[in-house]
Amino acid sequence: MRTTGLGTLGQDVDTWSRHVGTRQLRPGQLTVVPTPDGTPAYTSAETDSGLVETTLDVEAVHGMAPDADIIVIGYSTSPDNGPNFDLASDMYVLDHTHATIVSNSSTFMPTPRTQVAYDNLYQEGALQGVGFYYPSGDGNGGLAYQAGDQWTTGVGGTSLAIGPHGSREWETGWGDTLSALSPDGTSWQAPQPGGGTGGGWERGTPRPWYQQGVVSDREATGPDGKIDRTSPDVAMDADAATGMLVGGTPLYGETWPGSEESSWKYTERRYGGTSLSTPLFAGVQALAQQARGGTPLGFANPTLYHLAGTGALRDITKLTGPPPAAVAQRWVSAGTFAPMLFQMLAQEPIPGVPVTTSVGPGFDTETGIGAPTGEYLAQMRRN
Repeated sequence: MRTTGLGTLGQDVDTWSRHVGTRQLRPGQLTVVPTPDGTPAYTSAETDSGLVETTLDVEAVHGMAPDADIIVIGYSTSPDNGPNFDLASDMYVLDHTHATIVSNSSTFMPTPRTQVAYDNLYQEGALQGVGFYYPSGDGNGGLAYQAGDQWTTGVGGTSLAIGPHGSREWETGWGDTLSALSPDGTSWQAPQPGGGTGGGWERGTPRPWYQQGVVSDREATGPDGKIDRTSPDVAMDADAATGMLVGGTPLYGETWPGSEESSWKYTERRYGGTSLSTPLFAGVQALAQQARGGTPLGFANPTLYHLAGTGALRDITKLTGPPPAAVAQRWVSAGTFAPMLFQMLAQEPIPGVPVTTSVGPGFDTETGIGAPTGEYLAQMRRN
């Protein structure tokens, strides 16, 4: 996870915890490292959205695993790092912390030489008992590179319906279209592309051993005609139509761009995307490690694929019947809400948004082998 000197993070997480009914942070549970190399931290004016992302990540992990220790590591501001701003942060995790689960929502395409450096770093993590978790992307026309590395765990997104008493009503792959309310408030305008899970094939990387027997040749055959590494590996709730309630001071700065940090105040809003599903799954992995008596999971993919089809992971498939709808409010400008009607259309790719193939039985390039169930933690206790 990342930060830019978020001085109110602990206070914001405690306020959010009180509002949603989870445990507040205990002393020493949250550690913030502004930069991995001692360079000056980014200013809030430069990275309002990054501050919000940090808040989302921490609250997602803490909400899932309230006992887990959390270390937030910022990016180096040294110009020598160039576009490889998070390489130093990941190296810091391995060299200077006892963390065993690394959730990072930053994705970008590194140069070929830098890809080698990242691949070596992820392999080193596996040797040290550290797992790296990355989002598969949000309808970005393919798979985010970091989630497609053979030594990382890619996390896709689902649309999850929760009943009034906390029951799971249904779950399918995340994909929306949305319609804005007409100016006179009497009808919905024509649907427009919304958001959906990225995923697909890492060209040039052969299907790894742990996917053998689970990911079929058909699913693993990429646009290059070869049997490739395919991702995401797993999935969690990511739908921005429902999303997760996030609370923090930086949200005010994102709502009112250009406002001084001294004027920011605690605000709550809904967020989604695979930037949400990734820390949610990292929280599940913290619970799994706790169930194992604290024994680190390390690189989790061999274990995850071994559990495919056992009931430890729920296979995410298409919905039957008409797609469900949800009405939600969406920020359209600073301080302004507008109602939106979201249609969950995960059965097919969204027109205009180049997401992945349709979600279906078994492994698919939208939700991987599925989402963890209660049996997943039971398996961890037994093993």
